[in-house]
Amino acid sequence: LRHHEAAAHFAKIAAAAAPPALKFGDGILWAGKEKEEFFDARTRLVEAYLAHGSLALAEKHANEQLDDLVGLDPSYIASAFRMAARIRCNLGHPKSALRLLKFAKERLDMTSDPEGPDELVRVLFGTVEAHLQLQEISDARQLVQQAHRILCESEGSAMQCGSTCPVDKPELQAELQQALGDVALASTGMSQATACYKEALKLEAQVQPRRHQRIVNIERILQSLQTGKELAASKSTEKGTVEDFWVEDVVSI
Repeated sequence: LRHHEAAAHFAKIAAAAAPPALKFGDGILWAGKEKEEFFDARTRLVEAYLAHGSLALAEKHANEQLDDLVGLDPSYIASAFRMAARIRCNLGHPKSALRLLKFAKERLDMTSDPEGPDELVRVLFGTVEAHLQLQEISDARQLVQQAHRILCESEGSAMQCGSTCPVDKPELQAELQQALGDVALASTGMSQATACYKEALKLEAQVQPRRHQRIVNIERILQSLQTGKELAASKSTEKGTVEDFWVEDVVSI
């Protein structure tokens, strides 16, 4: 955490001392490499605060990011709104998150930025999370399949848990598998969800640098699902008991 705080601090100093932004008339065409690097450093800091459960600090820096987007490409702008939406979800405000994610998607729809498709996939993952919080499972299921079509450049059949596409993007593929697992779990599909989370865990092993918090979260979910199965084997007489146990436990993660 201190490393990320120091990196964001020095990136801010570098951005402040950078040459003037590239302008066209009164408008800023490009804020410059230093500001992009400051954006990336501050984003990593927000993610670190989230991983440590420091929601107030994460929200503070995410809001500062939203106020400092002039001259950045649409993918950066969308990323800032996506991160702010993620914090809204963590604070239990999924409807507010959906408004932010809608704006992020609209910015990406208006650009040919080469980073746009990947950022759109991430925005869709955030939208899936918000809809699941609202128990809008059908909407979440449609959005995760839309993300699959964009990521895998496929118009074929719906993606199933545990299957992957031939794209060398393990970070996004891992997030896709986790989103598929989340939707399956919300639909009480324990076996499907387990297959997705196991595939997500395998893909996370290919991501560099390692995302320790995501790995820990997936492992906890898998452990909860396994505990639910074991409980089902020993207590199958009382209908609903097992489902209540593992759904409540996993949602708390």
